[in-house]
Amino acid sequence: MSRASFVLFVMIGVLYSTTIAQPRCGRNQEWNTCGSACPPSCDSSPNQFCTLQCVVGCHCKRGYVLNSSGECVRPSQYAAPNCGQNEYFNSCGSSCQPTCQNPTPQICTLACVAGCECTDGYVRNAENRCIPAYNC
Repeated sequence: MSRASFVLFVMIGVLYSTTIAQPRCGRNQEWNTCGSACPPSCDSSPNQFCTLQCVVGCHCKRGYVLNSSGECVRPSQYAAPNCGQNEYFNSCGSSCQPTCQNPTPQICTLACVAGCECTDGYVRNAENRCIPAYNC
């Protein structure tokens, strides 16, 4: 096989794998090779903890969450939960919130998680309440 044929063959393979091989995603979704195992949804618990594993597939775009029909919608299209003391609702927060046991999480997915987060200077204790970090 000539060098030019080989290069052409490789380029066709790359083009195929980046465009044709990926399934089409629904409205407000995008293909992700390392999405969250616990995608944010209208029904998910505000303080849900999730494993740090990659899930390949279609996931809601940043700023969107799954509704009960499996469609990606803006968080404003459903009622936000009431958060506890020293907490606020974040429609695109971190999946790795600081806790007394792990005040500065190092490894975390970049996935948006809709839910309640501790106010700055507060961390979650063993009872899942936000307390001042100095009280741990």
